[in-house]
Amino acid sequence: MLVIDAGNSFVKWAVATPGVNLSRAPQPWTARGQIALSDLEALASDWANIPVPETIIGSCVGGDAVRQTIEQSLKSAWPPIHWIRSEATSGAVTSEAITNGYAQPAQLGTDRWAALIGARAALGAQAALVVMCGTATTIDLLTATGHFTGGVILPGLALMLTVLHERTAALPRSSGQVVAHPDCTADAIASGCLHAQAGAIERLWHLHRGAHEPLTCLLAGGAAPSIGPFLAVPYQLRDDLVLLGLATIADSRSASSLPNTSS
Repeated sequence: MLVIDAGNSFVKWAVATPGVNLSRAPQPWTARGQIALSDLEALASDWANIPVPETIIGSCVGGDAVRQTIEQSLKSAWPPIHWIRSEATSGAVTSEAITNGYAQPAQLGTDRWAALIGARAALGAQAALVVMCGTATTIDLLTATGHFTGGVILPGLALMLTVLHERTAALPRSSGQVVAHPDCTADAIASGCLHAQAGAIERLWHLHRGAHEPLTCLLAGGAAPSIGPFLAVPYQLRDDLVLLGLATIADSRSASSLPNTSS
């Protein structure tokens, strides 16, 4: 199968063999890549040498133009992409099933939905704080019983830095360092934005930990390696969480039952 995570800044993709326990395999993906939205035309060449997939499944939060460009990159002999929708339940079986606690389940971003399913596949019946550190940072709680109770959204690390530069007259685009006692503007910006990210994650972890023990914090997304080392709570880095969730969805249903939402 080919799984595709089309975000607001990058498209990530991976190839896996259906039925393989990807959450436990030491090297779960037989091929994997990432490309910036500005370079999407190169996807076709990236996919030139991968095997013909039996199933292609994806999440796209990057908009219709991104989705159409990805579809146009498929080879003529390949099956269409099954773009997922967020649903009231994952449809998976037994302990891996999760339910969507959003008031209107379809409004949950499909990347967040896939990441929650990926977290369940990775951890099993265990509570998780699922943190996606991308263009936006999202922090979602998944209970041990598999219920997504809700979550928060805040500007991502890079977006915070960019907005401070663009919406103020005097603050530079930061190239500073995260330090304990910033004594220059660049370091003050870098440190402040990082503390805001880490602080939000830690606050939600402490808020939920008492009722959901043990609580595992899973970090994914491009900024996760930058934020993780500054967290004062235990965490696991799993940068393929959305891809894992997509593969889990594909494995839990036959290709014929996956809705084709490409149009």
